[in-house]
Amino acid sequence: MKKYLALLLLVLAIFSLTSCNKYQGPLDGGIKRIGEDGSVGFIDVDSEHVDKMFDILNDGKWEEFDGDYEYDYELHTKNETIRYSSKSKTFYDVTNGLKLTLS
Repeated sequence: MKKYLALLLLVLAIFSLTSCNKYQGPLDGGIKRIGEDGSVGFIDVDSEHVDKMFDILNDGKWEEFDGDYEYDYELHTKNETIRYSSKSKTFYDVTNGLKLTLS
């Protein structure tokens, strides 16, 4: 009986690790767009595009970063603040000090 319980716990642990995505919705307040003149606007995004965005964030290879960066988009998830630079095509996870550059 102990063998089966240990095996069941192992399977559950593996399943929870493989099915858990770090970045999850919902977006809190849409996506903020910061213009070159400093103006701020908000973009509403439909659920299909939000899902695609979270797929990109969860499938990408994140690296640590420190230092200055420019950004022109900002979004808030349940637990993170993510900023994006359209110039460098890089996402910045401000909360966790990580960056993801798109190729």
